[in-house]
Amino acid sequence: MDMSKPADHPFHQCGWASAVNGGYKAALRVHFPHPTPFGVNAPWTKRYALVQAGPKNAKGGHVRLEWNPAGLTAAQSHHLFKQLEVFLSIEATHLLHGKVTRLDIAVDIPGMRPGDYIWERPKSPLRRPVYKKGALETLYLGSTFKGQITIYDKAVQQGNAGAKLTRIEARMRPNHQVYELHALKNPFASLKAYALMKAALILSVPHRQALHRAARAEGLDSAFADFPVAVRGTYLSAVKASGAAFWKPVAYWVTWPGALKKAFPIMLESSVKK
Repeated sequence: MDMSKPADHPFHQCGWASAVNGGYKAALRVHFPHPTPFGVNAPWTKRYALVQAGPKNAKGGHVRLEWNPAGLTAAQSHHLFKQLEVFLSIEATHLLHGKVTRLDIAVDIPGMRPGDYIWERPKSPLRRPVYKKGALETLYLGSTFKGQITIYDKAVQQGNAGAKLTRIEARMRPNHQVYELHALKNPFASLKAYALMKAALILSVPHRQALHRAARAEGLDSAFADFPVAVRGTYLSAVKASGAAFWKPVAYWVTWPGALKKAFPIMLESSVKK
């Protein structure tokens, strides 16, 4: 998230370090305190927010904030923005008008792996599967520039290969100001999950499994491209009628306002007061 800030701000007096690499001249870390029954107190966690200042190419916001609000308590999020306000003089109004240049929103689905279903996203011609030991580990749908859906094996990433946990992650570059995020369109709305192995297809199990692998890697239209025209439409309709019952993107999106309020508590409090 980029934020505008006067160039004459005395960052050197606030614990900033000189940034040798990267696109900014100075940087610092704001660590989060461990939650306690008495509020946000030390000792600090290893998790931190990265704050950078002074772009070397003079492009973008003067201050850049990068952090992952997932897993943070409301008090920890409040601590972050309070530190920016108290020590860096970056008030909530600056944050409200900050431009969000990268936004990841994720939904975790326990009890399944990415390759158990066929994932389709219309109008996303780019499809890139990544396999490991014959198993689909990650599937990229669309480009990061226009908004990408990434479906990957979260259990493997966490080092727990015996578990089943799939993460569906929307990776966007909205370039909207923070106060506009409440009106963000559901990035999961067009994503479909099909249970091809349970679809009403007159195919033997081996042929059905081969079709599942082809559709998983190349998409439904490509997988059925060599089928006779007389049955292609019927088979495609049968697969599309096998939508996975667990996948409910509209229901998931109902939680977005709450997640937004948790991630930006001090900013939303400011907007309400005004």
